[in-house]
Amino acid sequence: GYTSPGNGYSSPGNGYSSPGSGYSSPGSGYSSPGGGYSSPTIYETTTTLLVNYQPTSITGIPGPATGSTWYQSFTAVNSAQFTKFAFTTNGSFSATADVKIREGEGIAGNILHSGTWSGLGSVTNGFNEYEITNEVLLTGGQTYTIQLENQTAGGFIGSNPGQYSGGMFYYSGYSGEYGDLKMKIWGLLE
Repeated sequence: GYTSPGNGYSSPGNGYSSPGSGYSSPGSGYSSPGGGYSSPTIYETTTTLLVNYQPTSITGIPGPATGSTWYQSFTAVNSAQFTKFAFTTNGSFSATADVKIREGEGIAGNILHSGTWSGLGSVTNGFNEYEITNEVLLTGGQTYTIQLENQTAGGFIGSNPGQYSGGMFYYSGYSGEYGDLKMKIWGLLE
């Protein structure tokens, strides 16, 4: 009786000190979760390589010509703010392309970023990087798609289909899955 938890004076539900009895209850205003004062997610200031896919067999993959469907998807290893990606170009060329980053696999998901890739091909037979200019947040374990459109020249380096299990490369000019690109994905870790 005398030493039981909540020994009579402070037991939950006995009146004046019970949770939910007024100004001290959770959700009563400024101290509530989601009340506007909780700090936002903090991301590290140094970029981390999230995906580094180096195919085991190398072959040329076409660029996304006008009217073709062309994309490479990937799975975010960690939750992060997406900062840049890189694909290895094939041969010497200079081009521009339209870039879309989407949620999910394929070209039906919500668009998280749209931009123009200028100077594509400036690194011959190496990784050409594209910087993402707006805040694109990746959730660990989720799949995202990098779609290129209307590329003016050139192509990329990739491998045979199905080697990268975290996503796929798709090119409509080759009746579907063509082969995963040699790629890198960077982000600021959560």
